[in-house]
This record gives sequence, C-alpha cells and structure tokens, in this order.
Amino acid sequence: MKNENGQIEISGVGVAPSKGLKNGIIVNIDNTAASIAKAIEDAELMAGCEVGSAYVGITGAHIKGENSKGVVAITNRTRTITQVEVRRVIEAPRP
Repeated sequence: MKNENGQIEISGVGVAPSKGLKNGIIVNIDNTAASIAKAIEDAELMAGCEVGSAYVGITGAHIKGENSKGVVAITNRTRTITQVEVRRVIEAPRP
C-alpha cells in the first residue's frame, strides 16, 4: 500500500516453506501454488486486508519467456473496450 506521501508501505509479510521446488526448479506446481497461497494468507492476516495481486520471482537457467498474441472481436456496438474484452484477450493466447 502507499501512504499519504505516496511511498510504498509494507502492511504485512507472509512466509511459507517452498514445497514443490527442487534446486529452484518447480517439480510440483500444486505444492508450489499451495506454498504461495499460504504466504499470501499469512500476509493478509498480518495486514488485515486482502492481497489483490502478488509478484513471484523464480530464477534459474531453466526459466524462459514466450511471447504470444491474443486477438478477440469486440461485440458491443459502441466499440468500447470493456473489462470483458480485456479478460478475453489476456486468456486468448494461453495454451
């Protein structure tokens, strides 16, 4: 959260064992996701508010990026892009 001066203020911290990882490589996605969820839950309890999003860093030579594109039709007559279209275009390139 940002305080009245526009500075980032840490309201809560969550820590959990990194189950599902071996030498920095995800070997079990479900256990990895559960560890992240536990850390978020602890941070929410400490901060007294809900976490809306999180940045998770995973490093290693095995990590690679993949560019993809998503295209969807805008179905409303006003040609205004709504949250529905934004969600659809984000989901479109996913496997």
